[in-house]
Amino acid sequence: MPTNEQRDVAYAAGSPAQRYLYAHSDSGAALYAIAEKYDLTAPATYTTFVLLVGDVVLRFFSIEQLPTLLEQQLRISPQAAKLITADVQVFMQPLNNPAWRSPQTSESLADELAAEIVSTDIALELADTEASLHAQKAPLSSAATAALDAEVTYSSTQSAILSEGLQNPPR
Repeated sequence: MPTNEQRDVAYAAGSPAQRYLYAHSDSGAALYAIAEKYDLTAPATYTTFVLLVGDVVLRFFSIEQLPTLLEQQLRISPQAAKLITADVQVFMQPLNNPAWRSPQTSESLADELAAEIVSTDIALELADTEASLHAQKAPLSSAATAALDAEVTYSSTQSAILSEGLQNPPR
C-alpha cells in the first residue's frame, strides 16, 4: 500500500479528472453511495474501501487489480468484489475521457452516476438468488413451480402512469 506522502505526490501530479475523483465532495458522495449499496459503511471498512479506490484513481493499482484487493482487504467474496469493481469503473469514467472537464454546474456526480450504479443492483440480486439456488440443490416441486408461474407482476412506465392520470383524474 502506498504511503500518504506517495499519495500526496501522485495527487499533485495527477490530471484534473484524477484530482476531482480523488478529493471532490461529489466524488465522496458517489463513493459513499457505492459503499452503502454493498454494506461497506462501517468506519474501518469504508476507510479501507475509499483508500483502495483512491489508490486506483491515482494509478498505484490498476482497475484489474481492484477485485483481488477488495477480496483481501475487505474479506468479501470474489463475486461481490467484481460487482463493486463494476460500479467503481462507472465512477472512474472521467479518467477514460481526455475531453473531461470538472463540472461547473450544481449537478452532482453522485446523481449522474446513480442511474448507472443502480443497474448493478439487479445483477447483485440475481447473483444472490443463483447462489442460494445452487446451495439448495433441490429442484422445485411442481406445485412451487406453478405458484411461481401464477405470480402476477405489474409494472408501468412513468409516462403511462401520467397519461392514465390525465385521462382519469382523481375525484
